[in-house]
Amino acid sequence: MLIATTAAQPKLIGREAVKAALKAVKGQPVDKVVEVPAVPLSRDDPKTLADYASSLKNVN
Repeated sequence: MLIATTAAQPKLIGREAVKAALKAVKGQPVDKVVEVPAVPLSRDDPKTLADYASSLKNVN
């Protein structure tokens, strides 16, 4: 039985990728690894699940 999982943050991942690309174009050093925190999701926290689902609908 799955009790909890994590989810990615596509908007934040994209934002960090663009920041790194702009640095690279300017000849600035770019980190080899950029950590983006995962969102913990649990059936015990329906508000976080609803907020995450809503945030995916607004990715643009």
